[in-house]
Amino acid sequence: MSFEDFQKIISLKIKKTLWAAGLHAFSIILILVLIELALGAAIYYKYVFLAESQAPQVTSPILKFDLNSYQQVMNKLSVPAQDIEPATP
Repeated sequence: MSFEDFQKIISLKIKKTLWAAGLHAFSIILILVLIELALGAAIYYKYVFLAESQAPQVTSPILKFDLNSYQQVMNKLSVPAQDIEPATP
C-alpha cells in the first residue's frame, strides 16, 4: 500500500464523514445544543447555586478599629502641617 493509496482512503473517509454530517445536520446541531445546555447547567449549579448555599470562609482575622491609635496618627500627621507658614502674596 503506497502513500497515494493511503491519501485516497483518508480523503474518501473524510468526504463520507462530512457528507453524513451534512445529511444529519439537524440532529448534530440538536445534540450539540443539548450538550451546551448540560454544561451550562453544571457551571451554573457549581458557581451560583452552591455559592449561595455555602457560607463564605473568612481566611484573615477581622480588623478592629482602635480610636486611640487613629488619634495618634492623625496628630502626627497634623503637626508638620502646622509648622508650615502660609504663603504670602
